[in-house]
Amino acid sequence: MPTTRADEDAVLLVRWKAGARDAGSSLVRRHHRSIAGFFGNAVGDSERQDLTQQTFERITRGIGEFRGDCSVKSYFFRVARGVLVDHLRTRHCRDFDPLTRSVEDLGPTPSRIVVELGRTHMLLWCLRALPMDAKQMLELYYWHGCTAGELRAIFDAPEGTIRRRVFDAKARLRACLRDREARGQSERVALEQQLRELRGLLALGPVGVEDWPTGDPKGP
Repeated sequence: MPTTRADEDAVLLVRWKAGARDAGSSLVRRHHRSIAGFFGNAVGDSERQDLTQQTFERITRGIGEFRGDCSVKSYFFRVARGVLVDHLRTRHCRDFDPLTRSVEDLGPTPSRIVVELGRTHMLLWCLRALPMDAKQMLELYYWHGCTAGELRAIFDAPEGTIRRRVFDAKARLRACLRDREARGQSERVALEQQLRELRGLLALGPVGVEDWPTGDPKGP
């Protein structure tokens, strides 16, 4: 059986925990782009750089405590999510609840993409209007290639709950886009297509995974 990227990550992790700094540096390089992209539609560019650095600092400090209950990729995103929630609670709202509050609730964030793109502008706006966890789940799947199992590890929730939340998030996103389209503020483009096109626009590269079904919370 060919070696997967997850297998390579696991080998590097074992070496890093054994004291091989070069293995840790390799893991950081392999995941730096994705982690930076995770913060891209939640905070401004300067904050994104700082939060990315904080994430890898937190990972480095706690790497000895990671017991391999999930993939390295899931673990890195789980830490990044914690960094983002902590940042929003410290910087904006002490009682910020990622299950019910959106980053848009905290005020608009400067974004080069929002200024430059047409219909993409509205999808980004609607994404940001979702509760933060719903927003991050969609972005992690469509932009970072996370599976339902990986999302379960990142958000520490049963896989069935994850699938239901993704289904609900997509329904809310479609409703927002329909509302904007009714006002003549966005052209009609399939939601799945828009989400995948955004990945390229954010310079995150191809996903290489199948679509989640549009009408069934059981996917992928």
